[in-house]
Amino acid sequence: MFGTYRLILAMLVALTHFGFTYHHAGFGSPAVVSFYMLSGVLMQRQFAKFQSRGPGAGTVFLVDRFLRVAPIYWAVSLLVLFTAGGENLVQNFALLPLNYEAFTGATPLIFTAWSLANELHFYILLPLLALCSSRAIRTIMWLSLCVFAAGPFLPQPTWWSYEGWPGTFFVFMAGMLYARHESLRSLFFAAALLLAAFLAALIAHAPLHLGINVHVCVGMLAVLMILPWLDRLPQRRWDTRLGALSFPLFLCHPWVMQFTGWKNMAALALASLLVSGAFALAVEWPSDRFRYWARRRVQPARDTPA
Repeated sequence: MFGTYRLILAMLVALTHFGFTYHHAGFGSPAVVSFYMLSGVLMQRQFAKFQSRGPGAGTVFLVDRFLRVAPIYWAVSLLVLFTAGGENLVQNFALLPLNYEAFTGATPLIFTAWSLANELHFYILLPLLALCSSRAIRTIMWLSLCVFAAGPFLPQPTWWSYEGWPGTFFVFMAGMLYARHESLRSLFFAAALLLAAFLAALIAHAPLHLGINVHVCVGMLAVLMILPWLDRLPQRRWDTRLGALSFPLFLCHPWVMQFTGWKNMAALALASLLVSGAFALAVEWPSDRFRYWARRRVQPARDTPA
């Protein structure tokens, strides 16, 4: 029962961008980490379904992800382009290069698109990762966690610890391992120890950029505790419908902020939900119906929306 949770996470990201904080701390970064973990779980399960239906699972998965992401991402990007203008259009519509904006200086049309570009790396590599043993996935997870832990000591520390794929792949790998019913107890303790170390360094006023690392650890610990409980709840149609608003909300709320110029968080949240609902009805749901039809054409079987 992940739909409502996904919508809550998307709203937390939006509210953080609207200016909502608690003791000067936002909730957007932990929410993004939770999104990554959910992606690892759901994509591993979806790929396993494609594998069970016959050959060509990798191709089917990549086409399925393209049809899931591209239509609404391009639609919102065009809205931003026509109403506010923009640059670096090739990089924006290709999406993947936006994960490297810290190095290239590319200006995203949608300022949250860097995280979607990060997730796109995972989608592209998943057909190969799905063939790996759980031991290999765990090794990749620990290597990525080492990059995350070393991030504050590297140039562009936020990229290495949060925005870029090398230091965040451990979250996706954790999701894959969870979907394979592997224990993540060691990761939980590692995240708790890192959180304690980062907090101690902050208290000691270490000359390092550590705030984002604290947020990532908090998000990781939270999703590791919440996910098993959510996974036991039955899937409901209303939950699926609410979850369908999460991706449009994630993409649309930056435009609502820029276009309206409003400062009232309640008004921004309501307007973002309304615009997201319009995009869901006009773009996402029709493209999803085509996506499910394409699945059945390639691998005939009963589909469960993902």
